[in-house]
Amino acid sequence: MARESKSGWSRPWAAFFALIIILGGVAISLGFGVRLRGALERNAESRMATASTSVQTAVTNELGRYADAVRLSAAAMAALPAPTAAAFDKIAEAVDEQDLTAVRALTFVAPDSPGLTASWRSRGATGFTPRTATGLQEHFYTVFAHTLGEEKTAPAIGVDQGSAQAVVDAARLATGHVAISDAYVRLADAAIPKAQQQLSFDVLAPVAGYGWVSMTVGAADFVSANLTKAAGDLLDAQVMTRSSAGALAEVATVARGDGSGFRRTQNFTAGERQWVLRTSATYKSLLPNAGRTDMVVVIAGSTLAVMFGTLMYLQMSATARAEREIAAEVGERLRKVDAESEQGRLRGALAAQEALLSGLIAHPGEETTEVDLRAVVAEVVASGLATAEVTVGDLPQVRADGAILHHLLDTMLADALSRTPPETSPTIAISAGTSADGLVRLVVESAGTVIGCTLPSATVEVPAGS
Repeated sequence: MARESKSGWSRPWAAFFALIIILGGVAISLGFGVRLRGALERNAESRMATASTSVQTAVTNELGRYADAVRLSAAAMAALPAPTAAAFDKIAEAVDEQDLTAVRALTFVAPDSPGLTASWRSRGATGFTPRTATGLQEHFYTVFAHTLGEEKTAPAIGVDQGSAQAVVDAARLATGHVAISDAYVRLADAAIPKAQQQLSFDVLAPVAGYGWVSMTVGAADFVSANLTKAAGDLLDAQVMTRSSAGALAEVATVARGDGSGFRRTQNFTAGERQWVLRTSATYKSLLPNAGRTDMVVVIAGSTLAVMFGTLMYLQMSATARAEREIAAEVGERLRKVDAESEQGRLRGALAAQEALLSGLIAHPGEETTEVDLRAVVAEVVASGLATAEVTVGDLPQVRADGAILHHLLDTMLADALSRTPPETSPTIAISAGTSADGLVRLVVESAGTVIGCTLPSATVEVPAGS
């Protein structure tokens, strides 16, 4: 090997070893650059997965709130001798107080039948005139309507909802439970230019023998609100569902980016329907500094090969820091999901139900009388709860409409029985307590779930004509 005695290695060999060091440093730098980019992309995908799961949870919880509100509204209407406009308005006002996302209106829809006009006008549907659409096999008319949320105009009374095939299909499905329609253009929006039209979907529950309670939800507002609540401006989202024909149908799309970058598809079930959530995020939003980071690593490694160890340390520490950030973000998302868990939704539903039941008892619309609460409870228990173990405490005399009280007790006990876990012997406890202001709170408890309503005590004087 050629070597100069005084000057060390010869120039060619010095250049050779210098080239080896430079090429080795460049190779190592490029390798670490690639690894760093991979770690950043994995971190971005993890953030994407966490945010997408949060969006799915928010959508599922909100659909559950819709279903609970509509189901309870239908149960309250079914508890009456016959649906009336006054009772419907009280129920709709209670639903409006629940601050549901993107809701537009609560309506009562009835099928075509003999004497339809006179029958519903006698129940308070003032001015009801069926506007029958031609060429339809089935007709469904709006008889009561109440605006919800920020909607300014109530749906027109008498409109034939049979023109919206999505509503017809959902009404056929909602024979014993809550159903959600396909997204469709409301009749009131049909005159708006197509580019400005917004899709809606309905949540329906049956009222046996009379029709359906229907809640209309603005699809785009629904997706946008839940997306913003769960992921801020990080994601774009498209929500789809299986239509009655079996094909995927779009509910709404919120697109703020250019469509490029990370993508994720999730399938889930909510409201008796199959849903598809497609989320996306741009590289810029998830990896805002990735390009500059790669360049810094490559340049630093290429020009300062001796800092190889330091670069390793920085990369590993960056990876550990990223993992801690992911763990913290996942924990925060899970805490938010916990705050909107099934127990929270159940408590909200039971509170809404008690408000509805108490409201109907407090304003029955007829002269109230003194009623033996224990006798009514015994009659209801004997008529439908033979398979359950029922414990009844001391029950006072109350003032109420006997028929309505019987219907409400039947509804409360059936609801309590339905909450008994499978393969568990149903046990129901019925009790009541009287407050200082003379009100009696009737409580039905089953499997840890408490269902209640408030009634006037028989000792409370009711003014004449009230």
